[in-house]
Amino acid sequence: MRWACPMRSRPRAKSNFLSGIAAQSCVCSGMLSEPEIFFAGAIASILRPRLTVEIGTGSGSSAAILARVICLRRAELGQSYSGPLLHTIDNKTHCLNAAEPIGFAIELLAPAMRDHIALHLLRDSSDCGQIVNGAGIDFAFVDGNHSHPWPLCDVLHLQKLMKDGGWILIA
Repeated sequence: MRWACPMRSRPRAKSNFLSGIAAQSCVCSGMLSEPEIFFAGAIASILRPRLTVEIGTGSGSSAAILARVICLRRAELGQSYSGPLLHTIDNKTHCLNAAEPIGFAIELLAPAMRDHIALHLLRDSSDCGQIVNGAGIDFAFVDGNHSHPWPLCDVLHLQKLMKDGGWILIA
């Protein structure tokens, strides 16, 4: 098996996007930390999944980051895409402070991704099978900004829908 370094061919687009996100002065509440942004971005770039599911949208910053990195990587490889690449699910309609709607940061961080991110509100991981309509999930991200036993329940719902070789990232 041969490994290729995805950052060698065209590092500017992904690294500039991720660096810009990490350096923003107004960090969204619940947003991933800088190391987490780069780690999640690297995983998404390496996997370049066809179908990603995120449980726990919150501000939508991680959905924006993951979708943008996946799109950049696919474009770099000459792979076309249309429609949702990422389904993000939250059981609320507004962030914790109730001032902002769930997913508001998608428009702020990666407005070009709005057609590639499907936002599912008032839903939870038990709805994933219906949301992806039986398609196998390549990559899932479970936002750890909720407490036990709910992340475990999310993983149990997701694992039944994962393709062989699929990944679940828990933050």
